[in-house]
Amino acid sequence: EKYKRDQEKLQAEWLKAQQEIATNTQQQEVMFLGFFK
Repeated sequence: EKYKRDQEKLQAEWLKAQQEIATNTQQQEVMFLGFFK
């Protein structure tokens, strides 16, 4: 049972990290595109 909870916690943290990476990537793309206009 504890193992399952740990897995769910890790998965939630991983998803959060993925979302943060996606947001950072989008921001960098916007800056990158704006730089070349």
